[in-house]
Amino acid sequence: MVALEVLDPIQPQLLRGQQRRRDLLHQHALETVWHIARVQRLGCGRHGAALLVAQHDHQRHLQGVHREFQAGQHGQVGDFAGGADHEDVAQTLVKQDFHGRARIRAREHNRVRSLPCLHGLAAVAVLVRVVGILLHEALVAFAQGFPRFERGLLGPLLCRFSCVWCSAHNFHCAPHYCGGEMNTQILCAKLNSWFAEHGRALPWRHPDTTPWAVLVSEIMAQQTPVARVIPLWEAWMKRWPTPSDLAAASKADVLTMWANLGYPRRALRLQLAAQGCVEHHKGRVPETVEELEALPGIGAYTARAVAAFAFGQAVPVVDTNVRRVYSRLVKGAFLVGPARSADLVDVADLLPWVDPDPFLIRRHYAAHNADPADRDAANLMCSSLMELGALVCTARSPKCGECPLRSECAWVQAGCPAPSEAEASQAARRVQKFAGTDRQVRGKVMALLRESPNSQVEWAQIAAVWADQAQLERAVRSLVADELVVTVGEEPRGLALPR
Repeated sequence: MVALEVLDPIQPQLLRGQQRRRDLLHQHALETVWHIARVQRLGCGRHGAALLVAQHDHQRHLQGVHREFQAGQHGQVGDFAGGADHEDVAQTLVKQDFHGRARIRAREHNRVRSLPCLHGLAAVAVLVRVVGILLHEALVAFAQGFPRFERGLLGPLLCRFSCVWCSAHNFHCAPHYCGGEMNTQILCAKLNSWFAEHGRALPWRHPDTTPWAVLVSEIMAQQTPVARVIPLWEAWMKRWPTPSDLAAASKADVLTMWANLGYPRRALRLQLAAQGCVEHHKGRVPETVEELEALPGIGAYTARAVAAFAFGQAVPVVDTNVRRVYSRLVKGAFLVGPARSADLVDVADLLPWVDPDPFLIRRHYAAHNADPADRDAANLMCSSLMELGALVCTARSPKCGECPLRSECAWVQAGCPAPSEAEASQAARRVQKFAGTDRQVRGKVMALLRESPNSQVEWAQIAAVWADQAQLERAVRSLVADELVVTVGEEPRGLALPR
């Protein structure tokens, strides 16, 4: 439920009749926002609800509220100046406090009772809202449960009608269930056929690879090119082939072995996960997503990647590559927006079968006529989706001519439109710089410690790695706070890797 807050009563200079009318308009707008916000579990957030109110069929109610704000053009009216636009009104309504809504509803009820004609209008409005909710729920259930339409006329028309209603409420059926344009089984078959021919022969994809080796590869490959990961992964598995081996190692050895992969906190998180396997799972990597997420240092992506790639489960595995493929294939957008939890639901909609997943269960996710016989193909599709994003549907120069899904791709069908300047600017801001940042300084300090014979250096050596001493000291303090280094000796203290 989206939190709501009610606007303050308008200022005394407005006439009493205008005040009553404005209160009713506020109440009606609030009820409308509440109705739209009900679909938050289907992906509608605060901003999405605000945009819906401002842009869709409820705009006429906000126009009434807007006119009341215009009446206060000589001063502030509630939270707005006279020039507030519809989206400002909508966003403020959606951002308000939920408990205030209960208070205003009681107050408005008492006022409406003194106005019999308006009381009747309010009753009609409530009835319309109830009917709208029931119709919405029926159409959503219909859209989710109707068989996939591959031919015929009636089925696609009915599915289209459902999607028109659902799209007005920020809920979209999976595109492969709309008018038969895309079928998950066909989509899966195309991707997996392409993957069988073009997929990379990565060492951790070998059938004999252990779940522990898969877990190590997934953590190493995060934000790191695969070419840099392979030699270190092979050396790591020779030295620590089981969780028990890594759990017993010293932190200094772990950080030294991590070498120049970057983000060395991943090495310590990997060791914490190994210790969790030893303490709670008798030295084995657990199989379920829920158990994997409970391991220290393991997040949502890694848990599902291990469940899929090591244990053959058909669960949505979502990384940047997969989100990029989905954005272009389904949304027709070249650039990928920021990550969100609903991405798991989006990718699950592309799979012909989905195994039980704790996040999807909490969202009351229902598969669309899925066939258990497609489980193995859905599991392989987790790899093929990711591989397509890594090799073909790349960030800057997608190879659409080589894509097995180009005939289904919404971005290609739209003519491959370039992103707007605003979208490109937002994407550029999300790109992390490295040169001259504290990350670069931290990397130089860690490299100096790894190369030292006893993993310990004096401050004079540390001071020589970076000219800006203030930035250097800040970077060192952050390394100490992250428990990647410890201070040793007398002032000026040296640094050493933890034991």
